Amino acid sequence: MVDRIEGEITALQADLAQTLAWLKGTYLPSPLPQALENRFTDLVGRFDALREMIEDQEAAAAFERAKGQESIPDEMVGRLLDGENPIRVWRQHRELSLRSLAEKAGISASGLSDIETGKTEGRLSVLSRLADILGVGLEDLVPEVRDEAV
Repeated sequence: MVDRIEGEITALQADLAQTLAWLKGTYLPSPLPQALENRFTDLVGRFDALREMIEDQEAAAAFERAKGQESIPDEMVGRLLDGENPIRVWRQHRELSLRSLAEKAGISASGLSDIETGKTEGRLSVLSRLADILGVGLEDLVPEVRDEAV
């Protein structure tokens, strides 16, 4: 809906610009009287204000959707962006030891260590269990899942 409104505002602005150019070329004196210049400037400002209102509504809606969701510390985001293994980052964020997470997932600590260090990829069923235990989506642990879904 928002994209449709934004598109309509853009189309209206383009129509206004074309109409103004046509009027200037056919009917209006050059330069335009100050009252007309002010009126056209006001109309452009109103279009911009509509865009800002839409952006404010989108931000408010996003804020409402995010209420109650977990916030992620900047340090953790930085570690993930730096390419650190997301399972390790989430495990440490949840304050779980390697051994306790492995135990909960039904795998060996060395098996989990191999997944965290990239020695093995881990089976999908194991990764899914790890995601459930860590309280995140599978796509948060395996970025390729997100890329393939798009």
